[in-house]
Amino acid sequence: MNDEEVIVRCSYIRAPWSRPIVPFTGRFVGGDAEDLGNGYLKLLKLKGIIRLAGKVGDKGKVGNIKFIFQETDVNVIGIKNGIAIVHLVGKGKYKGSIYGYPVEGNSENDELIGVPPIRGRKAKLTIGGLLVLKELPKPSELNEYDIPLPYTVLEIREDCKKLLAFEDLDFVTFKGKLEKLKKGLNEICSRGVVYYKGFVEEPKRCTYLRKGFFISSPIIRFEHKGRYLVLNSSLKSFIVNNGKVDILKDVDVYCKGNETEVMVKDNKALIYHKGVKIQRELPERPTSCEVLNEDVLFAFPSKRVDLPVKVLDSGTNAFIPLFPLVTVVTPIDWEEPWGSSSNAYLMTLTGKKVELEPGSFKLLKINDLIVAYNLYGSIYVFNKDLEMVWSREANAVRSVAVLDDVLAIWTQRPPRLRLFHLRGGRFKEVKKLSFSINHAALCPDLISKLIYAIDEKGKMLALNKEGEVVLESTVTPSWTCMSFDKTLFTASSEGMIKWERLSSVEDWEKLHEVLFSHF
Repeated sequence: MNDEEVIVRCSYIRAPWSRPIVPFTGRFVGGDAEDLGNGYLKLLKLKGIIRLAGKVGDKGKVGNIKFIFQETDVNVIGIKNGIAIVHLVGKGKYKGSIYGYPVEGNSENDELIGVPPIRGRKAKLTIGGLLVLKELPKPSELNEYDIPLPYTVLEIREDCKKLLAFEDLDFVTFKGKLEKLKKGLNEICSRGVVYYKGFVEEPKRCTYLRKGFFISSPIIRFEHKGRYLVLNSSLKSFIVNNGKVDILKDVDVYCKGNETEVMVKDNKALIYHKGVKIQRELPERPTSCEVLNEDVLFAFPSKRVDLPVKVLDSGTNAFIPLFPLVTVVTPIDWEEPWGSSSNAYLMTLTGKKVELEPGSFKLLKINDLIVAYNLYGSIYVFNKDLEMVWSREANAVRSVAVLDDVLAIWTQRPPRLRLFHLRGGRFKEVKKLSFSINHAALCPDLISKLIYAIDEKGKMLALNKEGEVVLESTVTPSWTCMSFDKTLFTASSEGMIKWERLSSVEDWEKLHEVLFSHF
């Protein structure tokens, strides 16, 4: 047996009238059976043992019993306020009992769970389909375990929640009623908020508390640049970065990078490069810009048509009767002029030009690549020489977020949220979600390494790089957002609102103060 292989011992009891031939997966290494080949064993006794070998992590099977080839174990590492801290070794679903207490869940190979001892000292459970039988130390023999457990404010709305608490706790219903819960296992089915410290799965549902307006000016246009956000009102522009705001006047388009800062008003560009001021006149007003090495890249929209055009409702499958034909998508709520009588294009200060499809494009960077996405069309990725390296067809790419080597895209037609990983210069789709109908705001959190998505009703999801939802909450519907760990900023026509996620002892006191007004 090599280092990557384990042997699983399987016992069986067969009825005399049953068929003695059973399918199996793995490598038969001995026991009360005969290998018939082609994945079948002949059981030689009514009661016997079979030994199968397989690589760690591979799936195995005997008859209708499925399991994972692996080493499994159960250990107790201490006790905390009467709750035993149990360490499970093994991957897959686990189910059984420990200290007489029923346990069930899913292990990622190295799992810690809290178990209140009820009776006995035995562990009897399956982990990944393999039975584990073990006698554990008596609870009185366990050492007090000083495990750092965070206090959490958990909002309970629909589903019942089971909390294994390490101390007595309060539960406040949305009607303002205060209930006392004891340490140990509690099941809560009322709608409300609970503050607890206990060994439980980190809840996905969390509460964001509205702190007020961060920017009170009505926003008419925005552009997310990954590490910073550009917001435009009718008179000012706001550059939001690291929770701070810089205010600029008479700026339509803004970008920065590589000791270069670019500000555009109408078709006039003002560029500061390493302290040197440069003024350039552009062919027309751009929709976006991005610093590209020692150059600056601008995106220009396709031109308007002369004839008035009525934008049709998003519920139709009709077409705008123009040439070239374009699929109807819901018009955006913010200001973004474009037309379909020509093609949009990208152009650098040095004269490099790439012609694209009709629409209005925004630009942002992912590593050394430039992402150009069309609010009314598809998405394209270019290298520093403006050579297209990747593209994705769509009818409207309304939101894009970049987190390290992850690209998140929300398309309106069809309404999908997709996550792509950049690997060796290529993008590979790792997740696809049906999310929102007419708009979704996307933004990265560079501190917690999450991507936030807010739908048109204010439902908010925080996804990790693999597309798994790790947090859920509710805020106001937004055009775009910025997140800095526990602080969230959302922007819409109202302005920019600051939110704070509740998750600490101090937060519980804040929640008591605003409970009735907030809910």
